[in-house]
Amino acid sequence: MAISIDVIIARFGVSCLARISGVKPPSVIGWRYRGRIPSKRIPQIIEAAKRLDPPVHLKPNDFFQLEDVE
Repeated sequence: MAISIDVIIARFGVSCLARISGVKPPSVIGWRYRGRIPSKRIPQIIEAAKRLDPPVHLKPNDFFQLEDVE
């Protein structure tokens, strides 16, 4: 199950998420608008989440909604 981008932004905050991702805050707001975080930014966010107090253990799968394939 994918974690909502709103949950990730709420936990980090727009400015903090922008700083750890190496982008400006309007880019993070754009992610919220589009409903996804660019895949090249995900490793940075996962690493930063480990350093939170308390740590948050995210995995790449947390960022993607996987569809059931039949």
